[in-house]
Amino acid sequence: MSRETSWRVGFDRFDTIIDQRLDEVQRGTALLVAEGVSVGLRRRGLPGTPVDTGFARSSWSVGINATPQFGPSKNPSQVRRGARGAGGRFLAWKVPPPDFGPALLSVTAADTVIIATNVEYMPRLEYGHSKQAPQGFVRLTVAAFPRLVKAVVARLRRSPS
Repeated sequence: MSRETSWRVGFDRFDTIIDQRLDEVQRGTALLVAEGVSVGLRRRGLPGTPVDTGFARSSWSVGINATPQFGPSKNPSQVRRGARGAGGRFLAWKVPPPDFGPALLSVTAADTVIIATNVEYMPRLEYGHSKQAPQGFVRLTVAAFPRLVKAVVARLRRSPS
């Protein structure tokens, strides 16, 4: 193997490793942002979507290089719910939070990840309607983006290649 060929093979290997790491940073950051907006990242000061029934929190979806596709949105008041408990609160209807992991497994650094919701009252929640997140939750997550990227990079530095 000539010196030039050896150099080229080494460079190609380095290039592949860099591409893989960039993909890992993109996937990790997209997951943290999606979780920050929906369920919250309390350790990082991100409250997530306020929860009463869980409807708004569960409505978040991700799209890769395209806006996520949604079915018709139903306001929780339009959905028949279970029995009422003490204080008139509904007991039987709690919606689990979304799981973004499977949707983000194929994300690469070249992809655009779009996190969206079709809940019509989400802007009211974002702009202080809920006491759970009076400063919002999307804006806080966007402001935390540089910290989230740094956290993903730090985690990757600690993990074996």
